[in-house]
Amino acid sequence: MGDSVSAPVIAGLAVGIALVTFFSVMIKPDSALSDKELVSKYSKVPEVSYFLDKYPDAKTEVDRNPVEEYLTVSFTIERHLAPSSVFYSGNHTLGVNVYAKPNHLSLAIFCGMGGMTGEWGLSGMDMIDEAEKECFQTTTREEAQQGANPEGLVEVIAVDFSPSLKEQDIVVMKGQTVKIPVMIESGKDTEKVLSLSIISRSDVPDSSELELSLDNGRIVLSKDDIAQGKAQDNGFGRLLRDAGFLTISASSTAKAGTYEYGLEASSEGDGGDGMGAGQAFRVTVIG
Repeated sequence: MGDSVSAPVIAGLAVGIALVTFFSVMIKPDSALSDKELVSKYSKVPEVSYFLDKYPDAKTEVDRNPVEEYLTVSFTIERHLAPSSVFYSGNHTLGVNVYAKPNHLSLAIFCGMGGMTGEWGLSGMDMIDEAEKECFQTTTREEAQQGANPEGLVEVIAVDFSPSLKEQDIVVMKGQTVKIPVMIESGKDTEKVLSLSIISRSDVPDSSELELSLDNGRIVLSKDDIAQGKAQDNGFGRLLRDAGFLTISASSTAKAGTYEYGLEASSEGDGGDGMGAGQAFRVTVIG
């Protein structure tokens, strides 16, 4: 009889411990959760769960912004489309971003293809299906152009411009200064004012040891740029604009190592909590 009583009691204790662990994760603030716990927490959001059911091999990434008190949890899948099958050939990336702030949560579905990234507010599984169709099944030039805003999706909040660096793996010796060209790619008719900034994506040395700066923190895009000699035709209705230089200076006492950064561009008219486009890059200090 003793065994028949103890078995369900032990089972009940196990369930109780599991529930306590689950609820302790749920009530902790996001800032106190590990990346793994954040991914687990937000993978339970219905739209994200639906996306992961379709793409169980999706990659995950957590980006924290402690200054502005928000974080982004991204779930992405990449497919390579051959030149014969689509207008924008190459790697197409489909993903869901979870933007979390204290007492506020928003979702976005995005597609990156042909040098462009479009992002739309997300509220419903059908929007994932629409974005998936546009991102992975576009077959003609006309469909690609029409697919800039799939039917059923809402206002585009980050699209049609992207910053880039001539080099993404940069080596600098102690006591040396290097300059890397910065470019902005966008549509021929894009007219926006962009703010450029550098963010750290890992623990980095103090600026007195390793300093990064941009010549231009503000870029004005105009459809007249090519006529004025400020941009060059990059094909497919795209322009490539010179945006100055990224200057990196390492002091003679800088700590050797590799450090992760991001070049970000955001439209001054978008006004939105990290919405924009960016490029990750690495700086390695040697010597």
